[in-house]
Amino acid sequence: PDEEFLRTLDQVRAAHEAMMAGDSGPWMALLSPRDDVVLLGAFGGIVRDREALAARFERAAQAYGGGERLSVEPLAT
Repeated sequence: PDEEFLRTLDQVRAAHEAMMAGDSGPWMALLSPRDDVVLLGAFGGIVRDREALAARFERAAQAYGGGERLSVEPLAT
């Protein structure tokens, strides 16, 4: 895989681990800084605009806070 992909994968893993520890900041940092960002929620619903998305991520981080480390199993290389 190319280096940019591997770097992005590391950033996503770190963001997941932070979310599980109660910190949504790293996930927010990965998203577009524009106000027209959209989230298609894993549990349904659509969230439009950065402020609403930040609030949703913060609620998720608080709900998951204290979770376990992320485990990743590569399926292909």
